[in-house]
Amino acid sequence: MGADNNDDDLKEQMAKALKQALSYSQDMAVNIARIDERVATLKSSMEGLSKLLFVGNGKPSLVAQMVELGQSILMLQGEIASLTSGLSSLNSSVSQFKRDEQEMGKLHQSNRSARNIAVLSSVTSLIVALIAALALYITKH
Repeated sequence: MGADNNDDDLKEQMAKALKQALSYSQDMAVNIARIDERVATLKSSMEGLSKLLFVGNGKPSLVAQMVELGQSILMLQGEIASLTSGLSSLNSSVSQFKRDEQEMGKLHQSNRSARNIAVLSSVTSLIVALIAALALYITKH
């Protein structure tokens, strides 16, 4: 009888261990199924993102759009450099124009002074000629 009890206890323990192993196995199967679903979802998402990056979705791919933007930026940098150079040249021309204008003002002032001197000289010569003619007239009469 003692051996039968040991056999029954052993059978119970074995049955219990088998149930636990079966339950653990079922839990693992459920967890693996969940992981497989998650992996499939992630794979689908990665494929979609890869398509957007390298192929596009009715528009050029993001990589192609980035290349195009980079080229546009380089072109704009060139145009900005050209505009900066043009503005510098324009600024230089305006400065030269101002200097020329100042010089013309000085020349105009100088010409005005020369004209005034010429007029004074003419008037003085005329007065001297009148005095000489008057003196000649007086000496003859």
